[in-house]
Amino acid sequence: LFIKVAVTQATPNCTAETAAKFLVEKIILQYATPRQLLTDKESHFMANVFAAISSRCGINHIKTTYQPQTNGLTERFNTALAGSIGAYVNQQ
Repeated sequence: LFIKVAVTQATPNCTAETAAKFLVEKIILQYATPRQLLTDKESHFMANVFAAISSRCGINHIKTTYQPQTNGLTERFNTALAGSIGAYVNQQ
């Protein structure tokens, strides 16, 4: 079974602990443990805590250098999300 789901949440920072907490609380506990996780090589995805959770849960963590073509669907979603947030903020 292959499902593409976008789960978003505003976070107070961009640390490895925050990314790991999001992975566990918003993905694994609410949906299921993914077999694969595709991320770029940002430091919060490369940290030991994130690697430990991925390893412990049996997640194949694929790390790519930043290249929009690699994950085009995500990049298109991010563009649409940024536009929606901008429109919402400008209404306030």
